[in-house]
Amino acid sequence: MTPEEFWNITDTIKLATEARADERLRALDTAPVDEVRRVTRAYRYFPKYYISDLGLLLNRLPWGRLRSVMGKILDDELGRGDPEQDHHRLYDKFLLSIGVTAAELEAPVVPECVASFEHLSSLILSRSPAFAVGLRGMGGECLCQLYLARMHVHLLENPWITARRDSIDWTFWDFHVGEPDVEHGRLVRDAINEMVTGEPGLVHEIKAGYDAANEVWEGFWRTLYGEAAAPRR
Repeated sequence: MTPEEFWNITDTIKLATEARADERLRALDTAPVDEVRRVTRAYRYFPKYYISDLGLLLNRLPWGRLRSVMGKILDDELGRGDPEQDHHRLYDKFLLSIGVTAAELEAPVVPECVASFEHLSSLILSRSPAFAVGLRGMGGECLCQLYLARMHVHLLENPWITARRDSIDWTFWDFHVGEPDVEHGRLVRDAINEMVTGEPGLVHEIKAGYDAANEVWEGFWRTLYGEAAAPRR
């Protein structure tokens, strides 16, 4: 597989992922607030684990452009030295502003969803650095951002959210559906392209990691919405 073929394949996967994200998250347009809170609480585990996983990934990367890029992204995610700007903290502020209680923040929504992120973390350490790049370097910045963008669109269609829009803390979303996150994606892609151009044999391992990220991510949402579709008692 050439680098060009690799990017063509991953671009196709991203388009399909965006379509599925939109289909799944469209339900937020009219969902009652309890369901909005449940879905957004489940997503909380993404920033929580992603930041820690970036540290694991950074430790495994060789010196070079990609290591520097991932270091920059990790610094941004951690708030650039300000713990109140840590993106996990910013997401919690969003959740609190839509009525999630402090006690609910740490209560798992669906245990299987938490297990998905634990599995991702274990793969970073057990597989090759190139696999980990596809898994978290691309899987985090490229796949998950698509879901965030569609979630944001559909949250803004929800009547309960729109009625309270000015009182909700949107700071997390300003980073993750705006230019900063788009720039992160560009930096990661350019650095990976440089990496595989210099060592084309890495493409297959990066692609395997990207496929694994996609599989886990899909499983996360299937589990979450499978639970949502179950009869409520």
